[in-house]
Amino acid sequence: MKKILLFSLLFLYPFLFLHAEGPSYIKALKLYLDGSYEESILVIRELIDKEGRSFDAHYLAGHNYWKLGNLQTTVAHFKNALSFEPNEENVYIDLVKVYACSYKWKDAEAVSSEALEKFPDSVELKSVYAAILLKQKRAKEALEIIERLKALNPNDYRPLSIESRIYYEMGKYEKAETSLKWAITIAPKNPYLKNNLSVVYERIAQEYKKNGQHEMAKNSLVSADKNIKEAISISEDPIFIENSKRIHRKLDEL
Repeated sequence: MKKILLFSLLFLYPFLFLHAEGPSYIKALKLYLDGSYEESILVIRELIDKEGRSFDAHYLAGHNYWKLGNLQTTVAHFKNALSFEPNEENVYIDLVKVYACSYKWKDAEAVSSEALEKFPDSVELKSVYAAILLKQKRAKEALEIIERLKALNPNDYRPLSIESRIYYEMGKYEKAETSLKWAITIAPKNPYLKNNLSVVYERIAQEYKKNGQHEMAKNSLVSADKNIKEAISISEDPIFIENSKRIHRKLDEL
Protein backbone atom coordinates (compact mmCIF):
# COMPACT_ATOMS: atom_id res chain seq x y z
CA MET A 1 0.00 0.00 0.00
CA LYS A 2 2.99 2.22 -0.61
CA LYS A 3 5.56 3.04 2.03
CA ILE A 4 3.49 6.04 2.96
CA LEU A 5 0.99 3.85 4.74
CA LEU A 6 3.48 2.06 6.95
CA PHE A 7 4.02 5.11 9.11
CA SER A 8 1.06 7.28 8.49
CA LEU A 9 1.60 8.89 11.87
CA LEU A 10 4.71 10.74 10.88
CA PHE A 11 3.86 13.69 8.81
CA LEU A 12 4.32 16.77 10.89
CA TYR A 13 7.65 18.41 11.49
CA PRO A 14 9.63 16.34 13.94
CA PHE A 15 9.46 17.03 17.66
CA LEU A 16 12.61 19.01 17.29
CA PHE A 17 14.00 21.48 18.70
CA LEU A 18 12.73 23.21 21.73
CA HIS A 19 15.85 23.20 23.89
CA ALA A 20 18.35 25.36 22.03
CA GLU A 21 17.84 29.07 21.46
CA GLY A 22 21.21 30.39 20.23
CA PRO A 23 21.30 32.31 16.94
CA SER A 24 23.39 29.68 15.13
CA TYR A 25 21.00 26.92 16.09
CA ILE A 26 17.98 28.99 15.09
CA LYS A 27 19.65 29.68 11.73
CA ALA A 28 20.32 25.94 11.21
CA LEU A 29 16.74 25.09 12.14
CA LYS A 30 15.33 27.68 9.76
CA LEU A 31 17.47 26.32 6.94
CA TYR A 32 16.18 22.82 7.71
CA LEU A 33 12.56 23.96 7.67
CA ASP A 34 13.22 25.78 4.38
CA GLY A 35 14.60 22.62 2.82
CA SER A 36 18.22 23.81 2.70
CA TYR A 37 19.58 20.67 4.33
CA GLU A 38 23.22 20.86 3.27
CA GLU A 39 23.44 24.52 4.35
CA SER A 40 21.87 23.61 7.68
CA ILE A 41 24.50 20.91 8.21
CA LEU A 42 27.29 23.42 7.57
CA VAL A 43 25.87 25.75 10.22
CA ILE A 44 25.58 22.85 12.67
CA ARG A 45 29.24 21.94 12.09
CA GLU A 46 30.25 25.53 12.84
CA LEU A 47 28.07 25.45 15.94
CA ILE A 48 29.73 22.26 17.19
CA ASP A 49 33.20 23.68 16.52
CA LYS A 50 32.39 26.74 18.61
CA GLU A 51 30.19 25.35 21.38
CA GLY A 52 30.72 21.59 21.35
CA ARG A 53 28.39 18.71 20.70
CA SER A 54 24.87 18.74 22.10
CA PHE A 55 21.59 16.88 21.94
CA ASP A 56 19.99 19.52 19.73
CA ALA A 57 22.90 19.73 17.28
CA HIS A 58 22.98 15.97 16.74
CA TYR A 59 19.21 15.62 16.53
CA LEU A 60 18.86 18.39 13.97
CA ALA A 61 21.84 17.07 12.01
CA GLY A 62 20.20 13.64 11.96
CA HIS A 63 17.02 15.05 10.48
CA ASN A 64 18.98 16.91 7.82
CA TYR A 65 20.81 13.76 6.78
CA TRP A 66 17.50 11.86 6.79
CA LYS A 67 16.07 14.35 4.31
CA LEU A 68 19.18 13.90 2.17
CA GLY A 69 18.73 10.13 2.19
CA ASN A 70 21.91 9.40 4.15
CA LEU A 71 20.33 7.00 6.61
CA GLN A 72 23.54 5.58 8.06
CA THR A 73 24.69 9.03 9.16
CA THR A 74 21.18 9.79 10.40
CA VAL A 75 21.34 6.77 12.71
CA ALA A 76 24.75 7.86 14.03
CA HIS A 77 23.48 11.34 14.88
CA PHE A 78 20.31 10.07 16.55
CA LYS A 79 22.38 7.70 18.69
CA ASN A 80 24.65 10.59 19.64
CA ALA A 81 21.59 12.64 20.54
CA LEU A 82 20.43 9.83 22.84
CA SER A 83 23.81 9.83 24.58
CA PHE A 84 22.95 13.36 25.76
CA GLU A 85 19.24 12.82 26.42
CA PRO A 86 18.60 9.09 26.89
CA ASN A 87 14.96 9.62 27.86
CA GLU A 88 13.79 11.47 24.75
CA GLU A 89 11.03 9.23 23.43
CA ASN A 90 10.81 11.01 20.09
CA VAL A 91 14.40 10.19 19.23
CA TYR A 92 13.71 6.50 19.76
CA ILE A 93 10.64 6.76 17.54
CA ASP A 94 12.62 8.50 14.81
CA LEU A 95 15.42 5.96 15.09
CA VAL A 96 12.95 3.11 14.62
CA LYS A 97 11.54 4.82 11.56
CA VAL A 98 14.98 5.33 10.03
CA TYR A 99 15.74 1.64 10.45
CA ALA A 100 12.39 0.87 8.83
CA CYS A 101 13.24 3.13 5.89
CA SER A 102 16.44 1.10 5.54
CA TYR A 103 14.47 -2.18 5.72
CA LYS A 104 16.47 -3.13 8.81
CA TRP A 105 13.51 -4.72 10.54
CA LYS A 106 15.48 -6.55 13.24
CA ASP A 107 17.24 -3.33 14.26
CA ALA A 108 13.91 -1.51 14.24
CA GLU A 109 12.38 -4.19 16.44
CA ALA A 110 15.31 -4.10 18.86
CA VAL A 111 15.10 -0.33 19.29
CA SER A 112 11.32 -0.52 19.64
CA SER A 113 11.63 -3.12 22.39
CA GLU A 114 14.27 -1.08 24.21
CA ALA A 115 12.15 2.06 23.96
CA LEU A 116 8.99 0.33 25.19
CA GLU A 117 10.82 -0.71 28.35
CA LYS A 118 11.35 3.00 29.03
CA PHE A 119 8.00 4.23 27.71
CA PRO A 120 5.53 1.37 28.22
CA ASP A 121 2.46 3.57 27.73
CA SER A 122 3.51 5.18 24.44
CA VAL A 123 0.75 4.79 21.84
CA GLU A 124 3.03 5.79 18.98
CA LEU A 125 5.81 3.41 19.96
CA LYS A 126 3.38 0.52 20.25
CA SER A 127 1.81 1.41 16.91
CA VAL A 128 5.20 1.55 15.21
CA TYR A 129 6.22 -1.69 16.91
CA ALA A 130 3.11 -3.37 15.51
CA ALA A 131 4.04 -2.13 12.04
CA ILE A 132 7.54 -3.56 12.45
CA LEU A 133 6.13 -6.94 13.49
CA LEU A 134 3.90 -6.89 10.43
CA LYS A 135 6.88 -6.42 8.12
CA GLN A 136 8.37 -9.55 9.68
CA LYS A 137 5.25 -11.59 8.84
CA ARG A 138 3.99 -11.54 12.43
CA ALA A 139 0.54 -10.17 11.72
CA LYS A 140 -1.18 -11.98 14.59
CA GLU A 141 1.17 -10.42 17.17
CA ALA A 142 0.72 -7.02 15.55
CA LEU A 143 -3.07 -7.29 15.70
CA GLU A 144 -2.95 -8.25 19.36
CA ILE A 145 -1.02 -5.06 20.14
CA ILE A 146 -3.44 -2.96 18.09
CA GLU A 147 -6.53 -4.46 19.74
CA ARG A 148 -5.16 -3.52 23.18
CA LEU A 149 -4.32 -0.02 21.98
CA LYS A 150 -7.79 0.48 20.51
CA ALA A 151 -9.39 -0.57 23.79
CA LEU A 152 -7.23 1.82 25.80
CA ASN A 153 -7.34 4.71 23.30
CA PRO A 154 -10.69 4.68 21.50
CA ASN A 155 -10.25 8.27 20.26
CA ASP A 156 -6.78 7.80 18.75
CA TYR A 157 -6.63 7.24 15.00
CA ARG A 158 -3.09 5.85 14.96
CA PRO A 159 -3.82 2.26 16.01
CA LEU A 160 -6.61 2.14 13.44
CA SER A 161 -4.21 3.33 10.75
CA ILE A 162 -1.78 0.53 11.54
CA GLU A 163 -4.65 -1.95 11.80
CA SER A 164 -5.69 -1.05 8.26
CA ARG A 165 -2.15 -1.75 7.09
CA ILE A 166 -2.19 -5.15 8.78
CA TYR A 167 -5.48 -6.13 7.18
CA TYR A 168 -4.27 -4.87 3.80
CA GLU A 169 -1.15 -7.04 4.00
CA MET A 170 -3.36 -9.99 4.96
CA GLY A 171 -5.52 -9.43 1.88
CA LYS A 172 -8.54 -8.46 3.97
CA TYR A 173 -9.28 -5.28 2.06
CA GLU A 174 -12.81 -4.70 3.33
CA LYS A 175 -11.52 -4.79 6.90
CA ALA A 176 -8.73 -2.38 5.93
CA GLU A 177 -11.42 -0.09 4.50
CA THR A 178 -13.43 -0.24 7.73
CA SER A 179 -10.41 0.56 9.89
CA LEU A 180 -9.53 3.59 7.77
CA LYS A 181 -13.09 4.89 7.70
CA TRP A 182 -13.15 4.67 11.48
CA ALA A 183 -9.80 6.46 11.69
CA ILE A 184 -11.08 9.23 9.40
CA THR A 185 -14.07 9.86 11.67
CA ILE A 186 -11.53 10.60 14.41
CA ALA A 187 -9.09 12.60 12.25
CA PRO A 188 -11.14 13.90 9.28
CA LYS A 189 -8.47 16.37 8.16
CA ASN A 190 -5.64 13.86 8.00
CA PRO A 191 -4.74 13.62 4.27
CA TYR A 192 -2.66 10.48 4.70
CA LEU A 193 -5.62 8.49 5.94
CA LYS A 194 -7.62 9.60 2.91
CA ASN A 195 -4.74 8.70 0.62
CA ASN A 196 -4.48 5.29 2.22
CA LEU A 197 -8.21 4.72 1.83
CA SER A 198 -7.92 5.58 -1.86
CA VAL A 199 -5.18 2.95 -2.22
CA VAL A 200 -7.42 0.38 -0.51
CA TYR A 201 -10.26 1.16 -2.92
CA GLU A 202 -7.81 0.90 -5.80
CA ARG A 203 -6.82 -2.58 -4.67
CA ILE A 204 -10.45 -3.61 -4.21
CA ALA A 205 -11.09 -2.43 -7.77
CA GLN A 206 -8.24 -4.64 -8.96
CA GLU A 207 -9.87 -7.66 -7.31
CA TYR A 208 -13.22 -6.88 -8.93
CA LYS A 209 -11.58 -6.44 -12.34
CA LYS A 210 -9.75 -9.75 -11.96
CA ASN A 211 -13.12 -11.44 -11.39
CA GLY A 212 -14.71 -9.75 -14.40
CA GLN A 213 -16.86 -7.42 -12.28
CA HIS A 214 -16.04 -4.27 -14.23
CA GLU A 215 -18.88 -2.10 -12.94
CA MET A 216 -17.94 -2.84 -9.34
CA ALA A 217 -14.31 -2.13 -10.21
CA LYS A 218 -15.30 1.23 -11.67
CA ASN A 219 -17.32 2.12 -8.57
CA SER A 220 -14.35 1.33 -6.35
CA LEU A 221 -12.03 3.45 -8.50
CA VAL A 222 -14.53 6.33 -8.31
CA SER A 223 -14.33 6.03 -4.50
CA ALA A 224 -10.54 5.96 -4.74
CA ASP A 225 -10.59 9.08 -6.89
CA LYS A 226 -12.88 10.89 -4.45
CA ASN A 227 -10.62 10.18 -1.48
CA ILE A 228 -7.37 11.07 -3.23
CA LYS A 229 -8.89 14.37 -4.35
CA GLU A 230 -9.82 15.10 -0.73
CA ALA A 231 -6.26 14.25 0.34
CA ILE A 232 -4.79 16.61 -2.28
CA SER A 233 -7.17 19.39 -1.22
CA ILE A 234 -5.54 19.22 2.23
CA SER A 235 -1.93 18.61 1.16
CA GLU A 236 -0.44 18.56 -2.33
CA ASP A 237 1.99 15.79 -1.45
CA PRO A 238 3.74 14.51 -4.60
CA ILE A 239 2.82 10.94 -3.69
CA PHE A 240 -0.86 11.90 -3.59
CA ILE A 241 -0.60 13.47 -7.02
CA GLU A 242 1.16 10.39 -8.39
CA ASN A 243 -1.55 8.15 -6.92
CA SER A 244 -4.26 10.37 -8.40
CA LYS A 245 -2.76 10.10 -11.89
CA ARG A 246 -2.54 6.33 -11.62
CA ILE A 247 -6.16 6.04 -10.47
CA HIS A 248 -7.30 8.23 -13.38
CA ARG A 249 -5.41 6.01 -15.83
CA LYS A 250 -7.16 2.95 -14.46
CA LEU A 251 -10.54 4.65 -14.68
CA ASP A 252 -9.86 5.48 -18.31
CA GLU A 253 -9.04 1.83 -19.01
CA LEU A 254 -12.44 0.59 -17.82
